[in-house]
Amino acid sequence: MKAHLLASLAGAVVLSAAPAAATSLDCALTAEKPAVMVAEPVWLRLRCDNAGGEPVALDFATANELAWRTSPQIGPPPCHAATPLEDSRVQVPPWRITVPPGGTINVRLLLTRWVRFEHAGAVRVSLESCADASTPLVRTGNLTIWKAPSPHEAPLTDEVTLEVVPTDEQRLRAVCEDLTSKAIRGKGCDEGLQAAEALSRIGLPLAEPYLERLLPMDSFGSVLAVNGLARIGSPAAVTALVAAFNHASPWTRIAIKNRLLELNPQVDDPELRKRLDSILTREAMKVVEPH
Repeated sequence: MKAHLLASLAGAVVLSAAPAAATSLDCALTAEKPAVMVAEPVWLRLRCDNAGGEPVALDFATANELAWRTSPQIGPPPCHAATPLEDSRVQVPPWRITVPPGGTINVRLLLTRWVRFEHAGAVRVSLESCADASTPLVRTGNLTIWKAPSPHEAPLTDEVTLEVVPTDEQRLRAVCEDLTSKAIRGKGCDEGLQAAEALSRIGLPLAEPYLERLLPMDSFGSVLAVNGLARIGSPAAVTALVAAFNHASPWTRIAIKNRLLELNPQVDDPELRKRLDSILTREAMKVVEPH
């Protein structure tokens, strides 16, 4: 399970190759479903062919070199985000892959890892490379003064159009049930982690009971469920996290403790408050990171 744990990385997309190497890639983006509901997980397929003579590394873990462009714009402009995206703390594929010379990759991407659709309407999405246009202004001996970086975007893919429709709660619950089943059935494989991540990104209270069902799992899918409940942050979500602490795996207990510290929830129920305080103080000190 260690292979899927990340202590601290920003959860954005990065092309970890020299900008020139990116020109050897021919990438295409397609949507698995052309119409999706608000809050529904959005899956895209990315295919990249490397026509060059050098391998190109695609790093889906680190910020500031790839970005999603949406029209109308959702969130900060691409390549100009002031803050990194949330640290997912769990490596969910695709993470770091390499396109070999003359080779092809075909990966499934959860767009809602990076972009959340809050409103209905047509949205066009493309993937762009962020090129750093820093240039030297003065060179004197061993000293070089550089012009401040001026990021600009270069498209890697054409646009794909998504029709975002209002949420139908009954249909979304069916999506949650399907993701929960896949996460439990595939808890030891990539597909299970991808399902757990997709469920954790829904962010609505109706997802709470499905996320709770993942908390007892002895896999990093349970950590993703903790993150999902913390994103919701409702009293019911906090109660579920507190109740799960005693019976959770060590990694999950660490995640619960950390998310509760970040949430700092205001709890009125005396017994729940006592249990919460115990987790965040005395019992939290007993949680030892496994090796």
